[in-house]
Amino acid sequence: MAINIFTPEEVAAHHTTSSVWVTVAGKVYDITEFMDDHPGGDEILLQYGGKDITKVLQDPNEHLHSDSAYEMLQQYYIGDLEKNTETNSTIKKEEKFIDVTKPMLYQVWTKKFSKKYYMEQIHIPRHTKGSAPIFGSFLEIFSKTPWFSIANG
Repeated sequence: MAINIFTPEEVAAHHTTSSVWVTVAGKVYDITEFMDDHPGGDEILLQYGGKDITKVLQDPNEHLHSDSAYEMLQQYYIGDLEKNTETNSTIKKEEKFIDVTKPMLYQVWTKKFSKKYYMEQIHIPRHTKGSAPIFGSFLEIFSKTPWFSIANG
């Protein structure tokens, strides 16, 4: 799979409510769909739209972001910034706990987590569009029950 490469000018053009892109450590993210879900509101995202937000994410005066915020950001990744562009710093690279966009049962079954690590990770909020897949096969339809079936049950 080819990685898209964007110029700073291309990224800077995306700073409106219809399209908001940001860069973090040389990576480009289209956060348009996250605008309504951002706990700090969409105004702050628009303020930094089209810009590098690496320092902002790590600034305790602005708001120090958790590891789960960085994990959430990964689902909006669309490409890299041109290599000749300077970046402010790099994101911490750690092994992911569970990728909520992939079938979760298999991940929990096959990964070896210590009890302490598991207990830490399950208390970190994760965000995904729609519901997270449990089985990832034809069994997936059985894990989704319409609310009215339960309410009228």
